[in-house]
Amino acid sequence: ISSLIYNVGRYYQNPPEIYLSVDENRSITSVQTVQQSLTYERLISSSTKLTLAYYQKVYSNAPMLTGKNILDEPLFLLDRLSMYSGLVSNGKSVADGIELLIEKKRAENFYGLFGASYFNTTYTDFNGVDRNRDYNYRYIVNMIGGYRPQKDWELSIRWSLFGGKPYTPINEEASILNGSESLYLDRYNEARTPAYHSLFLRYENHRNYNRGNLIFFVEFWNAYNRDNVETYYWDDRIRKISYFNFIPVGGFEFEF
Repeated sequence: ISSLIYNVGRYYQNPPEIYLSVDENRSITSVQTVQQSLTYERLISSSTKLTLAYYQKVYSNAPMLTGKNILDEPLFLLDRLSMYSGLVSNGKSVADGIELLIEKKRAENFYGLFGASYFNTTYTDFNGVDRNRDYNYRYIVNMIGGYRPQKDWELSIRWSLFGGKPYTPINEEASILNGSESLYLDRYNEARTPAYHSLFLRYENHRNYNRGNLIFFVEFWNAYNRDNVETYYWDDRIRKISYFNFIPVGGFEFEF
């Protein structure tokens, strides 16, 4: 069984409230988005479904800085929620990509999901330069699986991978001279952190009682202790902020 689905629509949304709360920004208008997608779905078996989709989102009238102030960064304000004034509604952005999803429902004690997407999300800054949005990782992969041979215990696994996060390179010499972080604004969001990947494991033991179910569990977050870098910053030298390291978690849940 197969199906092909096409969707298209135009949507409007108010700018973030933090921008509308500033009197000088009262003239900014609703952000417009034209979205379209083409989706192919196929039932491979009674328990397995494949979905392949292409999508595109075109943003216009997004709030933007004018660039008239020499201190203005060429950022995309929908990715940041900080206080700014003197905004105009001429921001543009395009996001498009391909997504693949394979779902296997629980059958013969196994279940699983594989999802992957390859995409590009950019915007045009106040100088007319196309730049990466803050979360333009370019690719994301997720694999989830579970094994439950008996009704009283289950083992599950999740592995995630996504590309490096865009960031603006730090001008180390200028930062030392100024005593504070200085960025290469002409290379805004051109650098990337290393790719992120991490493994999560979970074991569950189920006990059934008349008044509910008791679940004991043990989890291992970032099981192989990958040092995943979130971003870089300046503090007397270039330093990094990492996501969490290996964390063991244990506990119980009671379901009524």
